[in-house]
Amino acid sequence: MLTPPAVIAVEVSGAGQKVWAGSLRVGRRGNASFNMNTTEAPERCATGGTSAVSGRNQSGSAFRLSLSLYNNGDGMRDDQFSVNTSWQRPGDPCDGGGALSNGIDRSVILPAGATVVLKGDGGLTVRLTRSK
Repeated sequence: MLTPPAVIAVEVSGAGQKVWAGSLRVGRRGNASFNMNTTEAPERCATGGTSAVSGRNQSGSAFRLSLSLYNNGDGMRDDQFSVNTSWQRPGDPCDGGGALSNGIDRSVILPAGATVVLKGDGGLTVRLTRSK
């Protein structure tokens, strides 16, 4: 009998705010992924002065999120998942700009109806809830 895909509600937050929320369907020994990229003009310094990076050739600040779920069930279990999350956001424009990156790469057991919360550096949090 074919096992239906697992439907997993995902919430990603970081730096005190929600970054993304949605659902992904993951088939047995299959994967699902989500990617988001945003590029915009750099922010001004909070002090109202010019950015420390304004003299450089900087086209803007980038924000990226990549999330991948893989069901590595072995035929005996269908509740074992690998989670890979990468989050990049702009650095402080008054302190040289650049980018700050954080990630989570973990395996979790997520039975139907359960919730798992993964925490990484920089306030990165991934909450996974599998439907019943």
